[in-house]
Amino acid sequence: MYKDFQGTHGVNLSADVCGVKLPNPFILASGPETDSAEKVLRAFDCGWGGAILKTVAMDLNAHTNVTPRFNTVKVNGKPVGFTNMEVSSTHDLDWWAEVVHRIKREFPDRPIFASIMRTSNRNEDDWVKAAKVFTQAGVDGFELNFSCSHAFHSAGGGASIGKDPAATEMITKWVRSATDKPVIAKLASITSYIWDIAAAAMRGGADGVSAINSVPGISGFNLDTMEPYPNVEGFSSFTGYSGQAIKPIALRCIGEVLTRMDVPMVGCGGMWTWQDCVEFILMGCSATELCTAPMFKGFAMVEGLVEGMSKYLADKNFSSLDDIRGVGLKRFIDHGDLPRDHKIQAHVDTEKCRGCEICYHACQDGTGDAIEMRDGKAFVTDRCIGCGLCPLVCPAGCIKLEHK
Repeated sequence: MYKDFQGTHGVNLSADVCGVKLPNPFILASGPETDSAEKVLRAFDCGWGGAILKTVAMDLNAHTNVTPRFNTVKVNGKPVGFTNMEVSSTHDLDWWAEVVHRIKREFPDRPIFASIMRTSNRNEDDWVKAAKVFTQAGVDGFELNFSCSHAFHSAGGGASIGKDPAATEMITKWVRSATDKPVIAKLASITSYIWDIAAAAMRGGADGVSAINSVPGISGFNLDTMEPYPNVEGFSSFTGYSGQAIKPIALRCIGEVLTRMDVPMVGCGGMWTWQDCVEFILMGCSATELCTAPMFKGFAMVEGLVEGMSKYLADKNFSSLDDIRGVGLKRFIDHGDLPRDHKIQAHVDTEKCRGCEICYHACQDGTGDAIEMRDGKAFVTDRCIGCGLCPLVCPAGCIKLEHK
């Protein structure tokens, strides 16, 4: 067992999610990696701070998972996105109650949350029954899956709930009436005003929210056969898209909520490294959920998360997550309030410049037409508007932005 899962370098990484204490802020998100007691137990042995069990759909007979159901989106041969057609658990509530019992016997102090959903027809009895069964089984809290991005929309389940404030409030009230455990509503990115959904969940009695679930996506086509991925006998369907590529969407959605209301938030979406997790804490999150990263890297990756975040905090003379939580959120203001007298200009280090002309073409065709090639080197003229594109495309790292 990993012994330092509560923090290293004299740092305390403990977290609090709606009153539930975690030894560290790294939670396994609901997904394929939490679909059995065996997996969760291995994860806890590695040092994960908590787990959200695979989503249970009360009308589970409505589906059967297809094969294959996963695919990746790659850039330069490396996966940056993950597409997933897997839906909810194929096991019933009684089976999951035994899973909870088994996990709690071995890790009584490690938090586990039940994730529940209904695939069709917003039936109160099913939501209440699930809440009662899991409460009696001993879960520490609930995450209401109002945000499944790739299934059950037309039937009134999944993200169709997370687009509807009235439905969100109503179902949250049903669950709230059936349990004394913390209730968290998982928000979808595919809604016009995510803060309205968060507010509806809180009106319904939620203790907090989490954001975001996977986003709708299609991973692409085999250009030889003209068939889509994942390929199920020549066909596919709309998928949930997760992985590194959705981190900016997740951070933005969290910011949209937390700049408007003070609500406990668990961050989810796109975290791959400890640095990513720090960014979500800076945005104001109480803890972080990861799914795609441990699926690709394995549960032992949590050791790197703990060590990396602990050392980062120690190097900055911080002793806990409370010292940095929400610090980044305060740096976001309305676009119209951003200072306009802040003027910068690009500068090229000619000794490092390779003369590749990438910045020249980017500037000429994409923005200010301020870069010229002189004696085989890039030169920034006084036409520079300080947009910041050229250092982003420079492969040699020889361009910096400086105050005029």
